[in-house]
Amino acid sequence: MAGEWIPIILFICIAVGVWGYFLYAYKAKEQQQDTLKKLIDNGQTLSPELITSIAKPQGSDSGKDFSRGILLIAFALALGLFGYLDSEMDVTRAGLFPLFLGIAYLLIWKFKPKNDD
Repeated sequence: MAGEWIPIILFICIAVGVWGYFLYAYKAKEQQQDTLKKLIDNGQTLSPELITSIAKPQGSDSGKDFSRGILLIAFALALGLFGYLDSEMDVTRAGLFPLFLGIAYLLIWKFKPKNDD
């Protein structure tokens, strides 16, 4: 009976995490809009730089790609070592997924054009 709850709890946790992420993004955007409304209502002028910085999507910088790649490779090595040391569980193949994701992030970091603005 208890084993049946494990996948149910897993999917509930994933759904709550995704819901929380989107709720946070929604609240942040709503707060930004409220701030802009207050500025406009008070009669303050909005500079073109402010408007373009708000309209511009937040891009990922190269530091994030590097750190994500290192973290995923470390996770893959830890998972592979765990599978190697525990003879009853074969999770070494599961370590290939984060390993290749980490390598992909490192390749993105390496070959992304650098902006020296």
